[in-house]
Amino acid sequence: MKEIGDYLKNSREEKGISIEEASEDLKLDVVVLEQIEAGNKAVFNDIYELKSCVKSYSKYLCLDTDKIIDEFNEFMFEYTSKIPLGEIENAEKDITPKDKKVCSPYTMEESLKRNLNRKKIIVISIISIILISALLLIIL
Repeated sequence: MKEIGDYLKNSREEKGISIEEASEDLKLDVVVLEQIEAGNKAVFNDIYELKSCVKSYSKYLCLDTDKIIDEFNEFMFEYTSKIPLGEIENAEKDITPKDKKVCSPYTMEESLKRNLNRKKIIVISIISIILISALLLIIL
């Protein structure tokens, strides 16, 4: 990440653009750009946000965005592949509580599916009654 940050910083300086000017044009805080240029990924809570900022910054500097994003992806792959499996498992546990059930039509329990179908039938029935009543009022 440090190499990407240095490349972005050198490109910006070669073009004579101040970090404040880049910050204003990109609508990003100066601190964010400074952290990217320093290669400090740890201050970003979201890797996708960091990736988006790097992409915007490289596009702003008229650089080969695809090449920079490929380098970023390679760096992140190497970085994340060095994280111990235990840390990844702990992070997954923190994200998805055990007591929270996944609700999709494919994983729902049968009773939940029946309740959902009943609710649909009731709503459709009410709408039908309203439409029929309105139709009768118009006709009469």
